[in-house]
This record gives sequence, C-alpha cells and structure tokens, in this order.
Amino acid sequence: MTLWPLWVALILVVVMGLLPVFFPKWRTDPWGAISAAATLITAGAAISIPLIIDSSARATRTADQLNELDRKLVDTLATKQAADRKNGRTGSTIYDATYIKSDPVIQGVVYRILNDYEYICLGSNKGLFITEVVKALRWDALASTWADYRQFIDQHRKENIRQAQAWTECDKWLQANPHPTIK
Repeated sequence: MTLWPLWVALILVVVMGLLPVFFPKWRTDPWGAISAAATLITAGAAISIPLIIDSSARATRTADQLNELDRKLVDTLATKQAADRKNGRTGSTIYDATYIKSDPVIQGVVYRILNDYEYICLGSNKGLFITEVVKALRWDALASTWADYRQFIDQHRKENIRQAQAWTECDKWLQANPHPTIK
C-alpha cells in the first residue's frame, strides 16, 4: 500500500489548521474558511485522483501482461517439448546451447521464451509494470528459466558484438529483485 494519499491528507489538515493562525480573518469569517477548505480539498483530489488511477492502471496492465505471458508460454513450451521428444532429448540436455543452436525450431522457440520474459523485465525495469506483482507471480519461473538457459544466453552474447546486449534486462531485474523469501 502506498502512503502518499495519507501524506496529501495530512498536508491538507495542517494547512487548514495553520491558516486561521496566520490569517485571523478566517476565525471571524467561517464561510471564507469553508470556501478555502473546499478549494484545498478539490485541489488535493485533482492531484491525487490521476495518481491513483495511474497506479491502478499499472497494476491491471501488469496482471494482464503476465496472464498473456502465461498463455504464450504454454503454447511455446508445448512446441519445445514436442521437438525435444522428437529429437530424443530429456533432462538437462534440453538446455544445452549446442543442441539449441543445432535445431532452428528449438532455437526459435527458445528465442520466443527469452524474448517474452525480456519484455516483462524491461517493462518492470522501466516502471511500466509493478515489480512487486511480477515478483509475486513470475519470480520462480523467471529465475529458473534464466538459470536453465544461462549457457545458451552467454554463448549467444559472445557470438557477435550485436548480440552482446541480448536479454540483459532480465539479468538486471533478477539482480535488483532477489528471491522474495530470501532477505
């Protein structure tokens, strides 16, 4: 929960309490005080309502994007599992960088997985998504995916100078957001 609405209310109360001290006319003109109070409350609402709406919209956008990511990953992972079975791969060998690079279908699927996560990490890093929601809903899956594909990611970055920054947003995000239960 954010505390800024309480701070806005506190500032309004303090201002309303101090105005009669500095402007004695307010003590004798109650309608003027009521008018000023109404103006301050309206100004506070005009400032805080868009901020509340923006916060709510970011939360909704974050949840929607994570839900969409889940849908896409289900299809993508089903494609990868079918290709792995067809290639006779099981266990940790399905994450081997040489194997991934050797099959264009597998490589395309892995690119899709990493790019989908990179989109979420970039949005969270730039403040478009709420990091706490991403942590709560996808931290474990993101961290395990990054650990599983670490060899492939590192090798991909070393192959070409243009690829050196591939998928770096998730590296930054994971470093800035340690596991929620580990402090």
